[in-house]
Amino acid sequence: MVGTARNFAFETRANLPLSLRDMPRPLQKILIIRLSSIGDIVLTSPVIRSLRACYPNVAIHFVTKAAYAPLLVHHPDIDRLHLFSGNMDALITEMKAENFDFILDLHRNLRSRIIKLRLRKRSATYPKDRWPVLLYTRFRVGQLPKRHTVERYGQTLRALGCDLDTGGLDFFVPDEVGSAMAHLVRTHFGKVAPIAVVLGGNFATKKWPNAHFITLLNALGQPVLLLGGPGEAAAAAEIEAQLKVVTYMAVGQHNLLESAGLMAQCQYVITHDTGLMHIAIALGLRTFSLWGSTVPEIGFSPYRSPQAVILQHPGLDCRPCSKLGHDKCPKTHFKCMRELTPAFVLQKIQASFSQNSATQSLP
Repeated sequence: MVGTARNFAFETRANLPLSLRDMPRPLQKILIIRLSSIGDIVLTSPVIRSLRACYPNVAIHFVTKAAYAPLLVHHPDIDRLHLFSGNMDALITEMKAENFDFILDLHRNLRSRIIKLRLRKRSATYPKDRWPVLLYTRFRVGQLPKRHTVERYGQTLRALGCDLDTGGLDFFVPDEVGSAMAHLVRTHFGKVAPIAVVLGGNFATKKWPNAHFITLLNALGQPVLLLGGPGEAAAAAEIEAQLKVVTYMAVGQHNLLESAGLMAQCQYVITHDTGLMHIAIALGLRTFSLWGSTVPEIGFSPYRSPQAVILQHPGLDCRPCSKLGHDKCPKTHFKCMRELTPAFVLQKIQASFSQNSATQSLP
């Protein structure tokens, strides 16, 4: 359990919505559940901030998988972080000792349901919109909900008499990490800030072809910082070998906080629809996101970011073919990414610096 010290007062029953005024004690502790993954956890940040503004004197706890602790451990509004490492019994024992008053379930899966059942506390669970998305992506029945995931998370706040604020995403990089990454970038690139290129993506149909990256980056002619996890090492090596610009290979070499610190030193970010995209948005960076088999309307678009440019193919009736992506194109043509050409992306990057346009699509 990771936490920070805070002096707490208790919320009086008069501050609570009518549905909670029969609680056995004043509101003292709230647990937020979101076990994974990078982007989904970053998208909880407006809820955390709004909850703290609504209840400044209540302890906010958060439970997530141990692998994602770096996303939350430096958050100033989280008082205790509970980490799931595979032993549910140990986790429940630890959290039962906290005697929570209320639970916000921002995951809505089997494990979060088990946690709620075993803690036996009042709770609110976010609407996942799973069925409308499934029916539309698989059978073109109905329509996409077109509600951002943050807004759906925010609905849980109503049970506590709170509202989601109008701010964007938050992400906190420790000063020492930020300083170290700034020094690394200056050492490698000198006074010219590079472009950050995020190669990550859990599914092949969310990834732009390597050849497109090579063509685009050579045409831009600016220094490049390649980012991604170990799974992108082969793609990154292929791209790096054919670039004619100064390049720093950060793929698989840095942890999550260091990757965020590196991005923060860049001119702008070119990225797939992935977790680092949401971190870039939270850091306030100009971001160009490439969308293939998924679409922003499913609920994972850059949230409240005036500097975000969405790049996608609008003329394919097979998009979206999935909520999360596929290992290969179901129709085999992969037009959503192949026809999102380097020339088009180059044009939109150049245009974005001379006009204020939040979303760009193929003409």
